[in-house]
Amino acid sequence: MSELALREDRDGVAIVTLNRPDKLNAINREMQHVIWKAVDDLRERNDLRVLLIRAKGRFFTAGADVAEPSGAMQNPSQDMVEIRKNYRRNLHVFLDEPEAAAWVSEHPDGYELLRWGKRVSGLRVTLGEAPDDQVRELLEESWRRRAPKRLAAERDRTRPGG
Repeated sequence: MSELALREDRDGVAIVTLNRPDKLNAINREMQHVIWKAVDDLRERNDLRVLLIRAKGRFFTAGADVAEPSGAMQNPSQDMVEIRKNYRRNLHVFLDEPEAAAWVSEHPDGYELLRWGKRVSGLRVTLGEAPDDQVRELLEESWRRRAPKRLAAERDRTRPGG
């Protein structure tokens, strides 16, 4: 168990507390592993619904710990590729329940319903599984619904073929 990033699961919430206030909660490898484990648990366990990351001390975090010895990463460039892949794995798009259900039924490997309690609030898009053209269409339609009418009309007027 890490003392630098404390983990607690309570009432459906995975809580990670950054506990390194003397270093402005700069995130080192040990802390990253606790956060990644919490993200994996959130994805895999049905009893967890939310991940809360908080920090002790005056500051949330200074970001990555640049003072950590370079030996902490066996292959820094490969580790960064993995970090980017994991970071960009999912996209959340907020839609009405019938629309979200239609997207899921059309492509169940690429989309999953997002829920807020028992209410469906949108989609989780798995970027590696969902076809790029569908993701683009989904984002454009979602944006158009929530954008001010003036901006949507301007965008339509300036788009090729619009």
